[in-house]
Amino acid sequence: MMKNFFWPMALILILFSVNISLSQKKSTYWINSMQTECNKGAGQGMCILVQKSETIDPNNWQLFYATIEGFDYEPGFFQKVELREDIIPENEVAADASNIKFTMIRQIEKVADPIWEINGEWLVQKLLGEEIDQKEQLPTVIINLNEMRVSGTNGCNNYTGSIKFISSDTFTTGPMASTRKMCLEMTLPDLFDKLFFIPWNYELTNDTFFIKDKEGKELMILKR
Repeated sequence: MMKNFFWPMALILILFSVNISLSQKKSTYWINSMQTECNKGAGQGMCILVQKSETIDPNNWQLFYATIEGFDYEPGFFQKVELREDIIPENEVAADASNIKFTMIRQIEKVADPIWEINGEWLVQKLLGEEIDQKEQLPTVIINLNEMRVSGTNGCNNYTGSIKFISSDTFTTGPMASTRKMCLEMTLPDLFDKLFFIPWNYELTNDTFFIKDKEGKELMILKR
């Protein structure tokens, strides 16, 4: 009697464990130090960038629309994490949602991203090698990598907009909005606009921020 009972139960347990293994697996991901604006269905929001790999490939980041249960995003740090992936039955998946539930298992590694040294407020000291007269209002650049935005003043008008692209040495602004005042002296503001709102290269040395064109010519120098 016990033998007749044992084998069906054993078979059920085996089938149950196989079903779990098929619907659940563990994977290693890298989480980017920055988020980016994305369309989340209900409107624009911020998404993390990930890649499913053991090592970082700078050209392989992908938008990640789902949430990760138990994971805390840390601006300024690359995080290597192990996640559990559970396949959700089709009849339980919400509209426009992922059919995979992601759960944090552990953090494997955390690495500071040197790009974040550019984050914060900067004062423009030189344009095309010329010192700016301290009697004039200094143009400012405020870089907010957490929201991927840039703002400040050109010495007359305030501006604000998105960061379209940033790497360890290149920077491109996205669409910008600006006030439209006419100041008595517009030479400095006009020159700043001409030099800043184009793709440029940059270099950081201590608290000095050098902006250069694609050929390496110095466009402006900024300090904290």
